[in-house]
Amino acid sequence: MGTSKGLSKNEDRESDLNPENNQDALEEKKQASEDSLPIITLRSVLVGVIISAFGATCAQIFIFKPIVLHVHSLFIQLACLSTGKLLARIPGPKRWNHGPFNIKETTFSSIMACSASAGAITSVEMIGARALLFNKNPEFFVSLLVMLSSQLIGYGISGLLRPLLVYPSKMVFPSVLPSVVLFNSMYSKTHESRKQISFFKKALLGIGLYEILPIYMAPALQAVSPWCLTLPKKVEIAQLFGGSTVGEGLGFLSFSLDWTIIGAHGPLYTPLDAQWNLLIAHIGAIFVFSAAYKHNWLGGGSLPFISFELLDHNGNSYNTSAIINPDGTENAEAVEKLGLPFFSTAYIIGKACMCLATAAAFTAAILQNWRTIKDLITRNQVETDPHRLTCRKFKDFPMWAFVVLLIVSIALAFIASYLNQSGLSALGLTSAILISALLSLASGFFYGTTGLRLHTSPVVQMLGGLLFPGNAVGTMWFTTFGSSTASQSTLMLKELKLGQYMHLSSFSIVVGQLIGTVVGVLINFVVFLSILSSEREALLKPEGNSAFSGMHLTSFEAQSITWGIFGKRLYGAGKRYAFVPYSLLVGFLLPIPFYLLQKYYPKMALSKINVALIAGTFYVSIQGLTSGATMKLLIGFASQFYMKRYHKSWYDNYNYILSAALDGGTQMAILLCTFLFQGGAGLTILFPNYFLNPAQGTRDYCYSSDQ
Repeated sequence: MGTSKGLSKNEDRESDLNPENNQDALEEKKQASEDSLPIITLRSVLVGVIISAFGATCAQIFIFKPIVLHVHSLFIQLACLSTGKLLARIPGPKRWNHGPFNIKETTFSSIMACSASAGAITSVEMIGARALLFNKNPEFFVSLLVMLSSQLIGYGISGLLRPLLVYPSKMVFPSVLPSVVLFNSMYSKTHESRKQISFFKKALLGIGLYEILPIYMAPALQAVSPWCLTLPKKVEIAQLFGGSTVGEGLGFLSFSLDWTIIGAHGPLYTPLDAQWNLLIAHIGAIFVFSAAYKHNWLGGGSLPFISFELLDHNGNSYNTSAIINPDGTENAEAVEKLGLPFFSTAYIIGKACMCLATAAAFTAAILQNWRTIKDLITRNQVETDPHRLTCRKFKDFPMWAFVVLLIVSIALAFIASYLNQSGLSALGLTSAILISALLSLASGFFYGTTGLRLHTSPVVQMLGGLLFPGNAVGTMWFTTFGSSTASQSTLMLKELKLGQYMHLSSFSIVVGQLIGTVVGVLINFVVFLSILSSEREALLKPEGNSAFSGMHLTSFEAQSITWGIFGKRLYGAGKRYAFVPYSLLVGFLLPIPFYLLQKYYPKMALSKINVALIAGTFYVSIQGLTSGATMKLLIGFASQFYMKRYHKSWYDNYNYILSAALDGGTQMAILLCTFLFQGGAGLTILFPNYFLNPAQGTRDYCYSSDQ
């Protein structure tokens, strides 16, 4: 008995000294400590509101820049982190300063601020287009209803989609991984985390200083084309290799040295399978668009190679103002005189590809989540992310609350539509909201698995014009509550996943998003009115001025006119662009054979084909400055293939930290140059012209009609 008792004591002592048991105990203690961290505090709300106001202001100003910029979420997160730590130094009672600004407060305030800045474009497109181009001055109350309801409907939809698009572990949302790694490194006290933060600071400072060159001092670094520098100055050379200006060319084997362009699609976190699909798409796009133009597909051989405008048969800008009555309906006499408009071949093929991509993403979302959907219907246990299991112990934002939010938001949308005389029937608005729910599923799945955004507006504009033709303003409303709402839903899904990774309660995440949305709507509207009143003449000019441009609103208006006025005459059965709506049907069916290959022959290369990603990349490959495509793929494969396979330790410790530093530092440089030198604060300081800042022509020295 005594011996047994002694052995028992020794075993207990050995158990206490066992490193594995100690490690488990430390992990449990650490987890309990993290679980008790305060989230919604006076300090975190104040930080969130301050950065929300700043982020929303910047985002709204950026919409009206000659090149549309965006406030990066990593910049917002760094601003919240810095501001929070600054406020933590202010002494005060415990309800104000309960200790260091913790990781959960930082995440909460950043989610709030990101929600405020993300709604800038979706809030203003329709209101701005009507105010600027139809001389309909925005009413304060109605405008707030439109801006709030279009975003909150998306929030309600995303809440209902959580079991499919947030909880499962396969929904990774690659674009949030740099933020997760950065937050954890910033608040960890291990030797490895200190090395990560040191690396982050050096990379952040280095890229921030370097980016002043391509952004301001040496813009030729944005697009370096050996082919345009050595080959004859011909338009065909520019169409293939050029990529330094919008619509110049396809940017084939052009090399950008500007992270603003390279990092736009996240090469350091986009999964390897997606990188292979991007490579296939870029090569395919070059062959398809070049062949289409050379062989005069759709009558586009005499039109500009890449153009996003409505064109007449000579390739000149179509006179949209002449064909629209003040109430948004068609001026039939003017249309008969001008004839039907054209699109450039590259743009209309790209639009068809985006329609195909959206439909394919919806089919893929259903097929890939079929088991989860079936388990939800039969109430079986659904596989979830381990982080979700941790979050279950926290206060939840229940499903019924999302249903209430959705119902109230839809009611606000109908009130706004009635008061604003939208021209869209109740059936039309209901259809737009239902379409936004379906697109939220497709877009959310696409974003959650690839880290890339799906451009849904071409699909919604097409459906609005075909289902409810004859009114351009009504099509604007349909697009806002169809596409913009789906975009907000996708962004909320991303923030819900970030909160899940960081072990925040869903209640605190939604509260942060709602506060940020309200602050963002108010700031966006005030800044918009200020710019509209002070820069109206510049916004109405096609070229704008050096500081402001209305091209984003003009593009939105042009698309609404196309679908609202010309929908059935351009896209109906047997018409010039009838293949565009037919691409939806093809998109619904095309992923099925690849899904079957993936299921039964998972090792076959064809099973890795992502139809939605390839088709969507066709559309993206002609958007903006195309010079970054080659470098994006080279860096992506270097990260996701070479470093991940042959330098796994470095990849695990520094890859996402590097991505966060490059994105954050670049955004700081953009803000600095925009406000100090490029008219963001009302003053423009031009840098002297030299070979890296050419006065005329294109920055990559390709052929230009201006030369």
